[in-house]
Amino acid sequence: MQESAPIPAVLGAFPGPLIRFGPDGRPEAWNTPGGAILEAVPATVLSRLHESARMLGTAATGRVSIGTGEEARHFELTCLPQPDGAALTLGRDVTYDANVAAALSDSRRRYKDLADLAGDFAWETGPDGRLCFVSAKSALGHDADDLIGTDPARLIIDPASVPSPLPFRDVEMWVTDKQGTPRCLEISAVPIAPDDSGFAGARGICRDVTDARRHHAHLAMRSQVTGYVIDAIRNEAAPKAMLAAASRALGNALSACACIIHVGDTQAGFRDGACFGDRPADRDVQAVLDRLRPGAPPADTAPGRYRALTMTTRFCDTVNGAVSLWREADQPPWDGDDKALLAAIEAQVGIALHQIQDQESLERLSRTDPLTGLLNRRAFSADLSLALERSVRNGTPGALMYVDLDNFKAVNDTLGHEAGDAVLLQVADQLGHASRRYDLHARLGGDEFALWLDNANGATAGARAEKLLQDVEALRQRPARADAPLGYSIGITIFSPDSDDGVAALMRRADEAMYRVKRGGKHAYAVVEPPQPGTVS
Repeated sequence: MQESAPIPAVLGAFPGPLIRFGPDGRPEAWNTPGGAILEAVPATVLSRLHESARMLGTAATGRVSIGTGEEARHFELTCLPQPDGAALTLGRDVTYDANVAAALSDSRRRYKDLADLAGDFAWETGPDGRLCFVSAKSALGHDADDLIGTDPARLIIDPASVPSPLPFRDVEMWVTDKQGTPRCLEISAVPIAPDDSGFAGARGICRDVTDARRHHAHLAMRSQVTGYVIDAIRNEAAPKAMLAAASRALGNALSACACIIHVGDTQAGFRDGACFGDRPADRDVQAVLDRLRPGAPPADTAPGRYRALTMTTRFCDTVNGAVSLWREADQPPWDGDDKALLAAIEAQVGIALHQIQDQESLERLSRTDPLTGLLNRRAFSADLSLALERSVRNGTPGALMYVDLDNFKAVNDTLGHEAGDAVLLQVADQLGHASRRYDLHARLGGDEFALWLDNANGATAGARAEKLLQDVEALRQRPARADAPLGYSIGITIFSPDSDDGVAALMRRADEAMYRVKRGGKHAYAVVEPPQPGTVS
């Protein structure tokens, strides 16, 4: 840098930077601080400042910095134009002011960041209790400017819930937003340091916790309803009563117009185990069951005029049933809480279904013949008693057929018991084809079978007997001895709803008719009409 020209004595004592620029814009004289600026600051910066003063014809100011980081020093320069075209630039050290301003800016930024992180918006009231500051552009749906000057108490649903005195922390208050919807705010507030006039206002932060509180409320309600449903199941000893209680409790808890608990059946898919409310049509129920995916979370579908929520149930990871809940189309749709509740009771319903299936399996074993699957003698007698009561109530007749397999002993003696079992299974199949879905057929023991034909007379029973006698040809394809062909000896007795016949009397007459056939040469049938009223059978 060139040497500085002499500084006029009157300016020599100036404490800050001093630089004199000539008419050509070049520095002519400077003091030591001014020389430091000339060395550190690009000449173009100073030239622009000098040019601005010359063009304006008045003082021009600007700021320059020397150094970086914490060692930086900041100066405010004022360039004064002279009559001869020269300019005098005087500087003032504003490092302290700049640092204070930077600290204040940083403090404000930090306050804003922390306030934003701590809550959804910050606020402040004046001595009159009205809002004078709201940090966010929008609070509770209101523009911040619209809230300034308002009393916050008008937003609070229950003003008595505001604690007093200040300060307070994390207090929950319910307020209304711009649309009038209740919102829950978690509020912390402190008083503003008072001046000599007393209360100066308050400031604080608000955090909207509505969704969290509603979620917690839903969890608590779900827990209560789940407990209610589970208690309803546990309070019943019989499995079928458990299902009835579960469907009733679940249907009421979820405001369903119907709740069906379906029992899994390996043969028929699903069948109703319990139903609460008005059951939808079979086609709607089947449409929902057809869409079930084993192990999937509860799913909602809309068959016909309903909204259905369905889920399979499991026991030991095996699907054993399903639950379907139904609402009319104009009712509220199923939501996440409904699905969560249904999922929560899945295990309990699965256990109840397993118990029912175990019980049904035991009942089936106790009622059926282990080889043929037909009713055994005890179960047949019990079901026949109910059938007779139904016939009396409906005023309809019925027919009991006693069927004895002729010459069966020869099969066992000649071909062995395995061949004998195959013949008995074939007989059971033929009896099944000779009866309708609501008829009864049983193996009474050994080679003796029975059929109850509901709402049938002698002609109907005779036709069934003729069919069985024709079907016996299929049995004779397993000849044991030529002189002892397989055949059927069939005794038939007719039940009149006007008679006093009971199970024992009917079975005795059918047995006698069957032995009459035996004595007459076998492989035929005989029909015994009911006794006349007033006579003893």
